[in-house]
Amino acid sequence: MKKEFEMPTPCQKCGEIFELYEGTESVKWFPDTVICRRCGDMETDEIQTEEEIENLKNQITDAEITILCGGKNNY
Repeated sequence: MKKEFEMPTPCQKCGEIFELYEGTESVKWFPDTVICRRCGDMETDEIQTEEEIENLKNQITDAEITILCGGKNNY
């Protein structure tokens, strides 16, 4: 039996049809567009991973500065 949708919406990322109210707002891939929950979760994971990478890069930079300063935090 085919599922009936009240507000069928195609996901901009994967093309899956979903109920508009079950979707999530895309922040990075398609700003101000509603995408399906599954793609929304993947987008959120990608954003969190990028934030973690940026934090680690900052920690590495801080460590490099500490090493160059001979262990002193004069920056």
